[in-house]
Amino acid sequence: MTKEQEEKIYERIDEATITSYFFDLFKNQMIFELRQDYTGERHKVIFKNVSTFSYIYDTGELDALQLEEWDPVNGRLELTSISFWNKKINASLSGAEWASEYKQCYNVVIEIWGKVLLINATDVIVDDEVFKIDI
Repeated sequence: MTKEQEEKIYERIDEATITSYFFDLFKNQMIFELRQDYTGERHKVIFKNVSTFSYIYDTGELDALQLEEWDPVNGRLELTSISFWNKKINASLSGAEWASEYKQCYNVVIEIWGKVLLINATDVIVDDEVFKIDI
């Protein structure tokens, strides 16, 4: 993906409100519907061929029992930033021996109000325009 293509995506979706989202595990895709609050424009973002993803609630300072539930009526879920990485972020599972066989890598980082969604995908489609993600 070129810098110009990244900028084109940022202009449309950076700091947009996430109005709905859907993870289709069987079609290997993630779908986000967004609204730019300052223009009112609506956008649809689809990540295709998603092989791994990970959601990180916080930096590890909170106990799992202290998580707050998002209020869809009064709360705003913002796609704060999105980054496409030329070099993959690698992670591996530890613990049980079988778990270490599963490798994870990510090439997209999405910040959602200080939470992070890591994704490994081959393409992102923004409003029917396809962008290849470097893998």
